[in-house]
Amino acid sequence: MKDIKFNRIQYPTVDLNSKLTGNEPIEVSHSEIWRLQYRQDRYMKNLDENQINQGFKDVFNNMQTLTTAGKIGLVPLNDGG
Repeated sequence: MKDIKFNRIQYPTVDLNSKLTGNEPIEVSHSEIWRLQYRQDRYMKNLDENQINQGFKDVFNNMQTLTTAGKIGLVPLNDGG
């Protein structure tokens, strides 16, 4: 498995409420919400590349399950995955 290289990018702190001007609904993707939350609390900033790679492997392994056919598969999203 080839190691993933991460570029270091400095992002500004973002106020999650900055888009709101009243009670109107807004559409925000899950990935945009995650990015905004992470930019406010960069909890992985002190990890080195090996620790980030290990964390990715751990998350991926936690998503694996045995299917009813006895094969390795991913946990279905509707089952809490």
